[in-house]
Amino acid sequence: MAGRYCHACGQDSVPGETALASWREQWQRLRRTLHALVFAPGKLTQEHLSGGRIRYIPPFTLFLNVVTIFFLFSVVTQFRVQSFVRKDDTGHLAQAIERRAEHAGVSKEVFLERVERRFQGIYTLCLASISLAGYTLLFKLFFRGRWQGWRGPFTFALHYLAFIFLVFPLLLAAVSAAADLLPSLWLRIAGLVGSVGLAVGWLTLADRRLFGESWPRAIMKAFAIVAVGFVVDNAMFMTAVFITFNLA
Repeated sequence: MAGRYCHACGQDSVPGETALASWREQWQRLRRTLHALVFAPGKLTQEHLSGGRIRYIPPFTLFLNVVTIFFLFSVVTQFRVQSFVRKDDTGHLAQAIERRAEHAGVSKEVFLERVERRFQGIYTLCLASISLAGYTLLFKLFFRGRWQGWRGPFTFALHYLAFIFLVFPLLLAAVSAAADLLPSLWLRIAGLVGSVGLAVGWLTLADRRLFGESWPRAIMKAFAIVAVGFVVDNAMFMTAVFITFNLA
């Protein structure tokens, strides 16, 4: 202790005396975390690695909670298997569902309900393993020499994925709301440009804050990470769908 505070992490040794004080403290912690995550890219990683952990939500807790909230709003964002089937112009998903339903001896509607119930849990598991491991490796490679060990890139990957799943529902909801106003092709282009722009912008600012690299270098790295990450995310998504179909 250093006075009433922990010398290592700064936690107060005197707890809040009332439930209201505790609630206010947790609300301030949540507000600070979300503000830093969205408007100060890289700050949460910087604070966590330097030992400032009490003022902010821990990275893995933040990641899991944001993903949970993302799925709570899946009706609005249309991140559901039924929506994937409707938007699949090739018809491969619909054919796969029909084959699996026939093999399981149930109707397509019943099989789709089974898939829908299992998809969120399996997707979260794949996200927490495949995508998280992939981005950790990506950040380790793209910023080699900048991290000591794997703790840095792992923490940064958690914060990046938390940002993606916090902000992208708003983008998906906007795209869904504009479905009747714009042609589907233009809607997809707008969604892609918006997604890439958000990801590249966040990674660029985080790179500048954490490592102080020049703007051109930071932007190029951000584009490269997003491009490789697109492959990682699609592989993770297809793995989640495959596992879900086989378990339904």
